[in-house]
Amino acid sequence: MTKDLSKNLDYRLPDDYPAPGEILPRRLQDGKECKFTGGWGYDKENAVVITETDPSEGVSLEYEFIEQRAYEELIFSRQNGEEYRGIHLGSPSQSLHDINGVPHDHIEMEVTALPLKAWEELRADILAHNGYEDDEAGKARLQERIETVKITYKTECWFNISEFFGKYSF
Repeated sequence: MTKDLSKNLDYRLPDDYPAPGEILPRRLQDGKECKFTGGWGYDKENAVVITETDPSEGVSLEYEFIEQRAYEELIFSRQNGEEYRGIHLGSPSQSLHDINGVPHDHIEMEVTALPLKAWEELRADILAHNGYEDDEAGKARLQERIETVKITYKTECWFNISEFFGKYSF
């Protein structure tokens, strides 16, 4: 049975966690510039501000941010041995909101992940059995094992999109 954390907020970053603008420049690879200020986006009052000036990249930056936030929640902010791996972001729902004349995107999605120890055990098993390439029963048992240890939670993220909303031109 999957552990559903949607009512348990322990996946959220603590209130005293450094802001995205302090953390994400160290995490982004390939020399990417951090284009996020504001809060972690858990609510409207702490919306992420996307500072991208190229309107065509705004939406992709939202999803990049959500992915990076999930890594912060499930890997980097955790004690050694309490991390998660196999993080997967589900299909999002997205809506546009006008908050005091400022456009905001609200994105909701489901996050799933495996506790580090379980992920390591499952990975070793998969490698030892060549990915269960020719073993449908083995694949089914593996999937059952995954379902018993994975965690699932619903998350939401608020973005102030005033820097790029309505500025895209073809």
